[in-house]
Amino acid sequence: MRKVIVILLLVILFVNNSLGQEYQEDSIKTFDIKKFEENKGKQGYLNEYHYKLNDGTEIREYSHQTASNNYELKYQREISKEFIPIKFTYLYYNNGFLNAEVKEFNNSDLEIKEYDKNNTIIKEINFDKDFKYSFEDIRELLMKMKNVDIYDTRQAVALRHSNPNAVIKKYYQIHVIKSNLIDGKWYSSPDYSLIIDDSNVKEWSPEQHAESKSYYKTYQGKDYTKKEWEAFEKEWYEDYKKNKNKGFWDDIFKRP
Repeated sequence: MRKVIVILLLVILFVNNSLGQEYQEDSIKTFDIKKFEENKGKQGYLNEYHYKLNDGTEIREYSHQTASNNYELKYQREISKEFIPIKFTYLYYNNGFLNAEVKEFNNSDLEIKEYDKNNTIIKEINFDKDFKYSFEDIRELLMKMKNVDIYDTRQAVALRHSNPNAVIKKYYQIHVIKSNLIDGKWYSSPDYSLIIDDSNVKEWSPEQHAESKSYYKTYQGKDYTKKEWEAFEKEWYEDYKKNKNKGFWDDIFKRP
C-alpha cells in the first residue's frame, strides 16, 4: 500500500511540475492576439478560444473590457488541468504584454504578480507568507492522518481562509470526496469535511470549541471554563510548590 501511495505522489508531483513548467517560458510573457482573433468562437464559445495540449492541460483565452479598467481592452489566459487543484491565470494589456499573473489552489490565491507596460514587475504578493503552514504541509498531514491527497480533486477539495473575526483566525477547510470510475468517467460525491487550524495543524471541531467555552466549575463566585479551570489549577500547583511550607493551601481554601 505504501508503494502505491509513493507512486501516486510521484505521478501527481510530475503533473503539477509539468503544468507549471509549461508556462514558465518567455512565450507566456506575451499574448498572441493574431492567433486569438483567428480562432475565437470556433469551439462554440463566443469571444473565446479553447484548446488542449498533448498532456491534457486545458487553455482558455478570451478578451474583455470592464469598468474597473476604464473599459480598456484586455486579454486573459487561464491554464488548468483536470483533477489538479492548481490553476494559472494571466492578464494581458491590449498590446499583448503581460499585465498580471495569478496562481491559485482551487479558489485560494497562492501568488499574484503585477507588471507595468514595459514588462517589469511592480508588485508581488506571496499569500503563503500569511499562513504558518502551506498547502504542501497540509497535504503531507492529511496523507498521514486520513490517507487523502488534496492535490487530487477526485479525493478532496482544499481551501484556506483568513478571518480576524472568526473563532480560529486562519484555517484550512477540507472537503473529502468519494470518486468512482464508471464506464470511463469519474463520478464524485461528498464524503465528509474537516477543518485544520493553521496555528497548530490540529483538526478543529465546533463541538470541542463549545465544550471548551462552557462553564465547567464555579469557585468563589467566579465561573471557569474547563480550559480556564485547568490553567487555574496549574497556577495553584506552581504556587504550592513555591509556598508549600507557608500554609498556602490553608489560605487558598479558607472560608470567607
